[in-house]
Amino acid sequence: MSHPAPQAAAAADPLLDVLVIGCGLRATGLLTATPELFRHDLGVLDAADRLGVGSFAHYDIESNSHGSDFFGWIDPAGPFGPLLAEEPVRRLRTVPGSFHLALLAEALDRAGRAIGAMLPPDRLVLGDEAVEVALRTGGPVRVRTRAGRTLRAGTVVLATGIRERTGPELRRWQGKLVLSRALVAPGARERCAELGRRPGPLCLAGASHSAFSVLHRILAHRPPDGPEIVLVTRSPVRIHYPDRDAYRAANHTPAEAVPDPDRDICPETGNVHRYSGLRNTSKALFHAVAAGRVPGVRLVVAPDAADRAPYFERARVIVQSTGYGSNPPAVTRDGRPVRCTTAGGLVRTDERGRLLLDGTAAEAVFVMGMDPYPYDDNSVNPTNQYARRGRHILGQLSKRGTYEAAGRWQRC
Repeated sequence: MSHPAPQAAAAADPLLDVLVIGCGLRATGLLTATPELFRHDLGVLDAADRLGVGSFAHYDIESNSHGSDFFGWIDPAGPFGPLLAEEPVRRLRTVPGSFHLALLAEALDRAGRAIGAMLPPDRLVLGDEAVEVALRTGGPVRVRTRAGRTLRAGTVVLATGIRERTGPELRRWQGKLVLSRALVAPGARERCAELGRRPGPLCLAGASHSAFSVLHRILAHRPPDGPEIVLVTRSPVRIHYPDRDAYRAANHTPAEAVPDPDRDICPETGNVHRYSGLRNTSKALFHAVAAGRVPGVRLVVAPDAADRAPYFERARVIVQSTGYGSNPPAVTRDGRPVRCTTAGGLVRTDERGRLLLDGTAAEAVFVMGMDPYPYDDNSVNPTNQYARRGRHILGQLSKRGTYEAAGRWQRC
């Protein structure tokens, strides 16, 4: 299967039932878990030249998830069932332990191809991105793209993912700041090696999976007399364990977060810090650093900004590993700009996944996967999230049909 080619802007684009904006992991999960959406007039807009892969093509690191967490949402007897037999999907779902994100990207590419094959060519727009989502009272949503196209839909699904931006605390050191994504991308290994060889202290702001992935690369090239490295984090670090017995059997340091039984234990699997905890190589490296077994590297837990600042001031280079936020296009309502993110840069939704604007749900706009930390550790398997959100969207489509029958929907 191959993707349809990007479409040229039509003179008058049709009114779609649903427009999905962005089609990486989350939108791919939504569409493959809810094939009923394809019975409606469905369109997909994505800035990339292929569906499914999203940002995973830009990460040259191992995953902090289990392969079995993916594609369990697909009904084997449904139209996307054959995907489960595709080689990269099968390998991902059965891989023991850690896996490289290139495998996930390959599996998502197969899913994206399957989605593209289900769409009429004029309902798929690749290589163009949404720059404005315009809401109008009593009318459809209008989506303006960078290439000048205007798409219209009764319901929109925002799935444009997350992006890394400089955090407010670190802006004063912008001149020596490097975002972690630049160091975990394909082709960035030599840059990490250079950081490990050059003199002068390094500071990693944050103790996330990205931080330890960068640290692992730097240490691979750092000589015995290499630069001092300090990881500075606001709070103790969450570590994944398969169950509470495994947690109790392990040795712990003050730098490790103590799990709350009511908040940090998965009710389905018994995992401790199922989604937020470090795993695999990052977990092992954390334990080694926290226990003082990595010469020249230490981890500092500093809740107060005043206590973190001296480390940032002293560092030759600061690697930020804490600054991911939502990546929405601009949103307007009846011609006026509307802020759709919090002060921390995250979109917020109601219990049905609808976008919150000034505390009120935008009835026609759903959000899928634009929070860098979308799951609570005590939530059910995220496999179920896609079908659940799909049911919410199908319910909205049914409601819109009622509006049209009553003649209250302006189609232009």
